Amino acid sequence: MRAHSSPRSGDTTVDRSARWRRVLPTAAVIGAAALTGSAGAPFLGQGVATAVASGPGSATVNGALAPDQDRPHSDPANDRYTDQGDGTWAGEWGVAGDPGWHRDGAESKKRTDQGHAQEKYTAVPCDSDKLIAAITAANAAGGGHLSLAERCRYTLTINLDGNGLPEILAPIKIRGNGATIVRAASAEAFRIFAVGVGGDLQLRDLRIKGGQSDGDGGGIFVAAGGRLRLDHVTMADNVSTGDDGDGGGISNEGESTIVQSTITQNISANDGGGVHNDGAGSVTIQKSVIAKNHAGDTGGGVENDGTALKIAHSVVHGNNAVDDGGGVFACAGATLISHTAVSGNQAGDTGGGVGHLVGVSGTMTDVTISRNTAGSTGGGIAVLGGDSTVTVADSKIVENTAVAGAGGGVWIEDDGGSGNEIAIRRTAISRNQATSAGATGGGIYNGTNNTMTLTNARVVDNLANTAPGGVDNRGTITVLGKVVIVGNRPTNCVGSPNPVPTCAG
Repeated sequence: MRAHSSPRSGDTTVDRSARWRRVLPTAAVIGAAALTGSAGAPFLGQGVATAVASGPGSATVNGALAPDQDRPHSDPANDRYTDQGDGTWAGEWGVAGDPGWHRDGAESKKRTDQGHAQEKYTAVPCDSDKLIAAITAANAAGGGHLSLAERCRYTLTINLDGNGLPEILAPIKIRGNGATIVRAASAEAFRIFAVGVGGDLQLRDLRIKGGQSDGDGGGIFVAAGGRLRLDHVTMADNVSTGDDGDGGGISNEGESTIVQSTITQNISANDGGGVHNDGAGSVTIQKSVIAKNHAGDTGGGVENDGTALKIAHSVVHGNNAVDDGGGVFACAGATLISHTAVSGNQAGDTGGGVGHLVGVSGTMTDVTISRNTAGSTGGGIAVLGGDSTVTVADSKIVENTAVAGAGGGVWIEDDGGSGNEIAIRRTAISRNQATSAGATGGGIYNGTNNTMTLTNARVVDNLANTAPGGVDNRGTITVLGKVVIVGNRPTNCVGSPNPVPTCAG
């Protein structure tokens, strides 16, 4: 994440200089529950495979995870998913990271058979040592296809240079058949998978749990020049610690694709609780759930410090960041979010739903950003720093809260050198609030030297402590098409230092 320091909007100036590389003490970031409890109990009907360890004893991590977020409420305007209570969702979004893999189920059988008819898979018995041997052999052979024992629990206890399994150095496909690969709770800390240069790892119908790395990627690390694809995979209860503890679930510097998968209850000491993208890396997330992850700094669900991040037809819910970007935080490159619900996320500072840093490109299309909370400014969306281009189209920004600052729905940095360009098109911004003393812009706060264009947009029924309650404009706003700004309290735009065209009252 890039360093940044700037004053806050409104009547209060906040010193941001000390916190940008702040990493909480490990005890405050890592929950013991991530290494025990659900991570230690096999599924009904699973076999258990344990590799015998000869290395050091257990690694204990203390502390408590941030309070769990509420489950998604039924939103009449966007009733598309239902929380199943275990980190998975059903409904219009489908089932991500299918935990109920059944050999005889029609859909699972179709997934298993389709595309694999011409591929020969090597069966791996329910034995962790044999899984290690099979991956070693596949690397040596220049690649291979492995099929795990149905619903087996492969429990890893041996640290192989920071990983539980041999580093992936060739194209390897692993068909999980409902199996789980988990680090033993009593084992030395190590992540589960590492994908090195030339490695191409494809995982299907599998759970990855309980990894712990004193560095990036608690569950999986993908190096530059490596590739990863997850298909119906659940990444849960993985932890990244230390000063470089980015990506509790996955840390990517190569090319990663996540399809119909669930990334849940992972923890990073630093950035990207669920997924962290860095360097020249690119991440694509489709039809997936990113839920209940925690970051000790920024990007509770996902953080983009790399070249490109794409999230489509997904749910980003109930994630938490100590600082900025409770759901998603964009620090570099281009971030595209489409047909996605970003709901119920929390940021200790700015950008409860989605946050943007300096010089980034952010595009959100057909996105619902709802019921997110920021500890200071930008309950729904925040743009920090300057020189960013952010577009929101055909979307809803509703019922978000800025607890101790301006911009309940949207907040754009109030900085003399900002120069951000914001476009909001065919989007409703409603029922957001900024209710702390002196807070303005319940719907929108547009800071100094920023340019915003509103096209066929609605800003209605937002609430602020101090006028204006609808739109507070400190920069320049241009209005195109039909823009409706009504029903905001205590005023729509009266009290704004700079005019908001077509706005009355």
